[in-house]
Amino acid sequence: LRGLTGSMLFEFYDGISSLEGATQAKEMIVSKTITYLEKMENRNSGNHDLMNDVSDGYQRLGNIQGNSYYANMGLSDDALKSFEKAVTISENLVTKYPTNQKYIFSLAQAFLGLGDVLYTLNQLDTAQLRYKKSNHLLLGLTEKYPDSLNYVLALSESFNRIGDVSGMYGYANLGNTAMAISSYNQSIDILEKLVVKAPDNTIFRNSLALSLAMLSNLYTVTGKFDEAIGAGYKSVSSFEALLEQDPHNYLRKTNILVTKNAMREPLSEVLRLDEALTLLKGVESNLLESQKIDPENIHIQSNLAINYNALGRVLSEKGQYENAALEFQKAYILNQSLVKNSENNMEQWQNLGFTLEFMGNNYLENNQFSEAIQKYDEAVALYKKIDTGLINIVIIKKNVCRIHLGEIQSVLLQQHQKELLNLENKSKADTLNIRNVVFLSEFYGYTARAMMKKHSVGSANGELNDPCYYFRRSLE
Repeated sequence: LRGLTGSMLFEFYDGISSLEGATQAKEMIVSKTITYLEKMENRNSGNHDLMNDVSDGYQRLGNIQGNSYYANMGLSDDALKSFEKAVTISENLVTKYPTNQKYIFSLAQAFLGLGDVLYTLNQLDTAQLRYKKSNHLLLGLTEKYPDSLNYVLALSESFNRIGDVSGMYGYANLGNTAMAISSYNQSIDILEKLVVKAPDNTIFRNSLALSLAMLSNLYTVTGKFDEAIGAGYKSVSSFEALLEQDPHNYLRKTNILVTKNAMREPLSEVLRLDEALTLLKGVESNLLESQKIDPENIHIQSNLAINYNALGRVLSEKGQYENAALEFQKAYILNQSLVKNSENNMEQWQNLGFTLEFMGNNYLENNQFSEAIQKYDEAVALYKKIDTGLINIVIIKKNVCRIHLGEIQSVLLQQHQKELLNLENKSKADTLNIRNVVFLSEFYGYTARAMMKKHSVGSANGELNDPCYYFRRSLE
C-alpha cells in the first residue's frame, strides 16, 4: 500500500504533471490516493517513518487539489484539509523526535503548502504566519546542514512566499512593499549561489527565473519601470531556455506566459503599447493552443482570462474602446465559469472583480458614464465580499468621484471621505508603493474639482469643505 501510494503520487503524477491533456488522469490519482492515504494513516500511527511518508503524501495531494502555485484542480477547500492533516502528522513527529531532520523538513514543507492554500483563500495574516514558521524551520536546517541543496532551495521558496503575501501586486496582499522586495532579494541571492554550484540544475534555474519575475512586479509598483522591463525580459529568456530542453513542459510554458502578461504594465507606463500588445497576442495564441489540447484545465482557463483582461487594458489605453470591450467580455465569460466551479476560491472571485473594474474603466474613458457606474457597483460589491480593504475599491471610488464632477452634490465629500482616509493610511504605511501615492493624488484632485461645483474657495464650513485644501494635498 505504501509503495502503491508513493508510485501514484510521485512517480506517476510527476510523469504527467507537466503534460497537457492529462486532467482526467490527475482526477483519478486524487480519488485513488485519498483512499490509500486514509488507510495508511488509520492502520499505522505507530510507524513513524511511514507516518512521515503519509504527511508527504497529503502535501503532494494538496498541491494537486488546490495549491495555486502549481498546476491544480481548483479544489482549494480539499487542499486545505490535506495540508492540515500533513501539519498535524508532522507536528506530532517533530514533538517526539525534535532533532530528526527529515521530520523537521516535512513539517516546514507542510507549513509552506498550508500557507499557499490559506493565501488562495485570502486568509493573508494566517498565511504569513505559516510561511514564517516554515522559514524559521528551514533557516535552522540550512545552518545545521549547509550542504543540503534541497533545504537551501526550500528556504529560498519560503522567502518568495513571504514576499508574495507581503506585497505581490495584482492580488490581495498585506501592503508591505519593503518586506516583499527584501524577501525576493534574499531568495534571489540564495538561488544565484545555487545556480553557480549546479548550473545544469533546471529546478534551481526555474526558481531563479520565477523570483526575477516577482521582483519585476515589485519594480513596477515602486515606479522603476525600466528595471521592471529588464528583469521581466531576463526572466522570460531564462524560462525559454529551459523550455528548449523540455518543449512539452506545460508548467514552463505557463511561467513564460504569466511573466509576459505581467510586463504589460511597465511597458504601458513608458508608452511602449505596441510592444505590450505584441507580447500579449503571442500569449493568447499559445494559451488557445493549450486549451485545445486540454479543454478542462482550470489553470489554462484562468490564465487565458487574465490575458484577455491585459489585452483589453492595452487596447483601451490605445483608445480602441470597442475592441477592448470584446476582450473584457471574453474574460468575463471565462471568470464566471471558473467561480461557479470553485465558489470558495477567492483568487477566482477577485479575477472576476478585476474584469468588472476594467470594464468600468473602459466605459469611463469612452464617456459611457452610466455603464461605467453599473460595472463599478458590481465590482465593489464583489470586492467587499472578499476583502473590504482592497485598494481596488478605493480606485473605483476615485473614478466614481471623477464621473460625478459634472453634478452638484453636496454629499460628495461625505461619500468619499472614508475611502480617502483608507488610502491615506495605506500610502503612509507603504511609502515605497508609488502607485498608491498616484491614486491618492488623483483622488484629492477629483474631490477638489467636484467640490468647486458646490463650494466657494475658502469655504466658511472649514478646510475639509474647501477645494483648495484638496488641491494643496494633491500637489504635495
